[in-house]
Amino acid sequence: MPKIKGVFDNRRGFTLVEIIVVLAIFSIVVVGGSSLLLSGNQVFKKNADMSHASQMAQYTIDWMEDSLTYSSVVEVTNGGVQVPAGMNAIKIQESGLNQGQLMMYKDGVWGAVFTAGFYEGWKIQIYPSIQDSNLQLRLEIVNRQDEKTYEVTKTMSFPNMVSSQNLKGSASIPYPMFLLSNDTPIPELPSEDTPENTPEVFYIGNDPEYPVPSNGDIAGYVNSQGEWGALLQNGSIYYDLGGYVTPYGETLPAGYYITRWSQYLTPEQAADPDYVYRYLYGVFDTTGNGEIKYQNKKIDSNPNYFIQAPVYLVQPYGQLININVDPNNVPEPSRYTQPGDLRRIGDTFYVFFPQPSRYYRDFDAMQNWIEIDRTTIEF
Repeated sequence: MPKIKGVFDNRRGFTLVEIIVVLAIFSIVVVGGSSLLLSGNQVFKKNADMSHASQMAQYTIDWMEDSLTYSSVVEVTNGGVQVPAGMNAIKIQESGLNQGQLMMYKDGVWGAVFTAGFYEGWKIQIYPSIQDSNLQLRLEIVNRQDEKTYEVTKTMSFPNMVSSQNLKGSASIPYPMFLLSNDTPIPELPSEDTPENTPEVFYIGNDPEYPVPSNGDIAGYVNSQGEWGALLQNGSIYYDLGGYVTPYGETLPAGYYITRWSQYLTPEQAADPDYVYRYLYGVFDTTGNGEIKYQNKKIDSNPNYFIQAPVYLVQPYGQLININVDPNNVPEPSRYTQPGDLRRIGDTFYVFFPQPSRYYRDFDAMQNWIEIDRTTIEF
C-alpha cells in the first residue's frame, strides 16, 4: 500500500534567530508604549496642576481685592511687625505649619483665610507695588517642589484711599504683610456652604441661589460635538483654565467667558491655545515697539470722562465675566462699568460686552449687554 504524504510532513519549528528577532521587536513595542503612557500621564498631571494653581490664584487675588479695595489706609510691611490697634492685617505665613498660606488678623486674632485642603501643600507668594491710589499685585503659586507653577497680576484701585505707603524697599522679593484700616470689615471666612465653581457651572457671587450653566472648556465642548467641530453660539459661556501668556507678556486668568456672534471651530482650532486666545481676545494693533496701541475715547460728559481703549486688528469674540458680585446688589451701569461687569433687570442678568471702539455712554446701550442664560434657576 503506497504511503500517502501528509500535509504536515514538512513542518519545522522557529529558529533561534527568529525567536530573538520577535523578542526584540516586542521589547521595542513595549518600551514605546510605556513611554507614551508615561508621557500622557505627565501631560495630564501638568494640566491638573495648572488648573489647581490657576483656581487657587484667582480665588486668592479676588479675596484680597475684596479686602483691600475699600480700605482707606494700606501699608505694605514685614510679617513680624505687630499690628497696631484699630488696624486689620493680611499676611502670607512665612514659617511653620501654615507656611505659604494666606492669613488674616481680625479682632485681635490671626486665622487662616482658606482651609488647609485649599492649598494641598502648595504656597502663595505676593509681590505688591503701590502706585498712587492704585496697588498692583503680582501673585505666584509655588508647588510642593518650590517651583513657580502659575502667575497672575492685577491692578486694584482705591476709591476711599487716604494714604498708602510701602515700608519695604525691594519689589523683587515677596512682601509678607498688609496693614489695613478697619473702617471696612475684612470679608468673613468662606462658609462650608459656599458652592464650588466648576467648568460646567458657576455661582454669581458664590450664592447657591444663582447658578449659571457653562459648556465647559472650549476644546472639550467642540470635541464632544463630533469630528467636524461645533458652532459656538452667540451668548454661550465657556470655561478657560487660564495660564496662557499672551504675545504682550500678560498671563491670562482662569474664568468664564461669554461669546458674541456665532463662530464655527474645528477640533484642531479648539485644541490650539493660540487660536483660542485670538478667538476670545481678538488681535491688538501694535506700535513699532510691539506695544499695544491705545486711543483716547470719550464715554461720558459733565464732567468729560475719557478712557484709553485698545485698538484691535481683529475684534474679540469673548469676554471674561466678573462673577464676584453680590447678585442681590448689582451696581447700576455707569461710567465706571468695566467690560465683563454684570447688570440686573428683574430676574435677568447681563454681561457688559462693549464694542472694541467704545463710544459715548455705551454702558447705557442694551446692544452692549449680553443676556446670561440661567435656565437652571427656579424663582
